[in-house]
Amino acid sequence: MRPKLRNDLMYVPDEDGVYLETGRGNARLTGPAAHALIRRIAPHLDGRRTVDALTGGLPAEQRRLVTEVVDLLVERGVARDLDREPPHGLRDWELERYHQQILFAEHVADAPLHRFEQFRNSRVLLIGAGEVLASLVQTLFELGLGSISVLATGEDSEVGPRLRRVLDDFRTGDPELRLTIGTAAGKLDDETGLAQTLAGYDAVLHCADHTVLDRALRIDRVARSTGARVLHAFPLDGEAWVGPSGHGQAGACLACVARSASDRNGLGTAPCPATTDSVGQAEPLISAPMGAVTGAVLAFAYFRYAVGAESAMTARMSFVDLSSGTIGGHLAVGYPGCVDCGPRPAPEFRLADQVAEMAGRTPVDLPTFVSRIVSVVDPRLGLIRSVGTGAHSQLLVSCVEAVVVDPDGGVGTVRAVGGTREQALNRVGTAAFEYVGARLARRGRPAITAGRTGEPERWWDPVSSEEVLATPDAVTVTAGFSWSEALGRAVLHLRRAEAVAPPAGGPGSPADPAADIPDGAWIDPADWPEPSTVLAGDAAVLGHPLYAWRDSAPTPTVFVGTGTRWLAHCCDLDVATALEHGVQAAVAVLTDRGDTRADAGTDSATEAWAGAGVGPGIGVDGWESRLEPLLTELAAAGRRLLVRPVDDVPGSRAVLPFLVEATVVPTGGAR
Repeated sequence: MRPKLRNDLMYVPDEDGVYLETGRGNARLTGPAAHALIRRIAPHLDGRRTVDALTGGLPAEQRRLVTEVVDLLVERGVARDLDREPPHGLRDWELERYHQQILFAEHVADAPLHRFEQFRNSRVLLIGAGEVLASLVQTLFELGLGSISVLATGEDSEVGPRLRRVLDDFRTGDPELRLTIGTAAGKLDDETGLAQTLAGYDAVLHCADHTVLDRALRIDRVARSTGARVLHAFPLDGEAWVGPSGHGQAGACLACVARSASDRNGLGTAPCPATTDSVGQAEPLISAPMGAVTGAVLAFAYFRYAVGAESAMTARMSFVDLSSGTIGGHLAVGYPGCVDCGPRPAPEFRLADQVAEMAGRTPVDLPTFVSRIVSVVDPRLGLIRSVGTGAHSQLLVSCVEAVVVDPDGGVGTVRAVGGTREQALNRVGTAAFEYVGARLARRGRPAITAGRTGEPERWWDPVSSEEVLATPDAVTVTAGFSWSEALGRAVLHLRRAEAVAPPAGGPGSPADPAADIPDGAWIDPADWPEPSTVLAGDAAVLGHPLYAWRDSAPTPTVFVGTGTRWLAHCCDLDVATALEHGVQAAVAVLTDRGDTRADAGTDSATEAWAGAGVGPGIGVDGWESRLEPLLTELAAAGRRLLVRPVDDVPGSRAVLPFLVEATVVPTGGAR
């Protein structure tokens, strides 16, 4: 190991030792001698010598201590191990001239020399004209790109001489810079010719000083098919759109951005805003300064992408206000059901392969879910536009709302309650994915009604591991941190949806509840677990004493009501959990914060309510052992669970990788 501290390292003593931080990570060493140790070894961690060479003359105990500290610094991103980084071919004069650019690469990623060399040698095609193009070329040369090819679109007759003057200026410091200028005439009009034009390039940067959304979408589509990264910069509605940069797992092509932006105008299902390209009509707000800003933002967006500055979780879109020059960055999440970058599988897809791939994914835990879900939250372009408490009181139970993109157009609202704010937030995040997944899954399928007839659909039986054809009466979409949890929650969702109605008329008289509830089991309030008792006591203070009744099934459904009406019901793995969640749901209804009839993962939900219902199962371990009894209980009743993956919700693979559409049918009702 050849350790090198990062150039942006800062370290300061604190009460317990020393705190170290860089753009890539941080570490804390405790102990009275920690700060002195870092001060002594820091000058030697410059990448010139190995750890063995640095510690060779130290006593064994000190050698062990220094080695452990260096290992920790590398693990936490405070230092780099140069022996693990790929080689580079940059020459001394390049290292000196582009020192600042390399420092930025080190600030945001590992292997900065290798990454900068990749950027410098990348094959980049620029398409455009005007002030934006001139600024783009200038900034790319300044960042260190070695060779640029330009296709001038013809709006600027002086583009050639202007760009050659830029080249001459920069060649005084870098004589190896190259610039090729051609004309785009006839090369952008059809996708076949465009594909030939773009072939062989690592990236395509397209810009204009007027609205060219139609052309941009065409270039975007073709460039993605050739494997080239494509970024754009052009004005639209008083802004310059720049991007999308990054390489987020949530996707996000330009069409996704256009659809998300059009949601504000109620055009959610349109392929893009109804805007006609204004070739030859320069945007009046694109002055020379605004063109320079826009081109520089585009160049730097590509540089950030090329050197690895963008997280693997996110892509980003920038918007330049052409009136003020202010720049706003937004997370660009793929639009659900986008046909340009996220088409659904063809009818001939192998369901077995899809199931095997999803079932084999690595489960996530709660901290991972919480840290990753932010990658799909953005007020303008996110799958989840906002998360907050809305106008709801947080008394008795916590209530959280999420505004979520609706693939059928516009946005929808998912509301969740919980015993704590954290529980409500976890539930609403999970329900948001179920909400979008349910709407994507039902596309192209007739509305499901009880006893409907129609063409059988392809499903997977997780018990027999076989594909079957079935015509379901009801479906749900459920998510989980693991494959077993997604299936188990699907069973509970469906059981809750078809639960036998409790006795008519509500709980009846509290003096003699059993007289009015002949079936099932009255749950004596004295036997309620503490979370349910406390919440029910608070409700009673408000004049709503709560009562509960359960059915006789091994996996219980618990109904909770007050006075003469039933308020909510929940199906869960045991009576205590079902009762706790059912009481939360009942209190939400009493305080006007939820409608327990609309679950996020069902076809019928409009303004979906995640409720306390089955919960999202967040934080529940051991689903592998809990799923088997649920499936056994189904089999004993002559029924079986059928599922199929829902895998086209942007970001779900990374954030919540197990998302399924599920139904329960009679054992003989599938073939």
